Amino acid sequence: MMKKLLTIPLLIILSLLFDNSAASPLVTNSWQHIQINKDAMANGPLILVNKSVALQEDPTDLVNIADQLDGLLAHGNEVIVQSEIVSPLLQMLTDANEAGFKRLNLTSAFRSGELQEELYEKIGEEFALPPGHSEHQTGLAVDISITYGKIEGTKEAKWLAENAPNYGFILRYPEDKTDITGIEFEPWHFRYVGKPHSQIMQQNNFVLEEYVDFLRNEKTYIYESNDVYYVIEYIQAHQLDEQISYPWYADFKYSGSNDDGIITTSIIRNPYK
Repeated sequence: MMKKLLTIPLLIILSLLFDNSAASPLVTNSWQHIQINKDAMANGPLILVNKSVALQEDPTDLVNIADQLDGLLAHGNEVIVQSEIVSPLLQMLTDANEAGFKRLNLTSAFRSGELQEELYEKIGEEFALPPGHSEHQTGLAVDISITYGKIEGTKEAKWLAENAPNYGFILRYPEDKTDITGIEFEPWHFRYVGKPHSQIMQQNNFVLEEYVDFLRNEKTYIYESNDVYYVIEYIQAHQLDEQISYPWYADFKYSGSNDDGIITTSIIRNPYK
């Protein structure tokens, strides 16, 4: 369940979550401090790239996973993605295969700006985004098809849409959100955003545009799953001039929004469970 937290300080939030002992390490003043450069706003799994928001920096941590796909490949000897998504992507495809969906193929992954420009010039704006505006240039998106026919309406498409968030992926362009994404329904296009963000988006029927706006407007949230608490905060650019603090016992991650801030996630496991 996701809870609205308004402006309650993080220390008070944690004391409310784990109110077992006045001496609990969860309510001490032991903090880690980090200075995040404003350049970080342009990188990370939650960056928003669409028709109106352009990619600011090309990804650098790219790997070719073609030799790890065991036949789940339809277009040559290269499938390039950001290294962060390799493990969850392979796990998702492996689990789909074990669930009986053996016709899946990866048909597109990372595209360079040059390749995107060639595609855009070849098939036009009705079927492709201009260079700088395609998620494929992030290295965080993949297109998944089936061996024969179209994936739309198939059991494979249904399994992927329902289960992808368990691996950190979202169906990026759902049928009921075309007015927000500006893109027609693409049941083959999956984008990595990481957990728990993918699960929050699924539970609230958010597309990425809505989720980023949601966090920007509401500032701070807690999401709980299996006794793990995720404190998610949107920190705007002007706040990055100061150090960011988080509890020493938390796993801390952050991603840029590719707009006006970063999204931090403090992962806190309940020691009393």
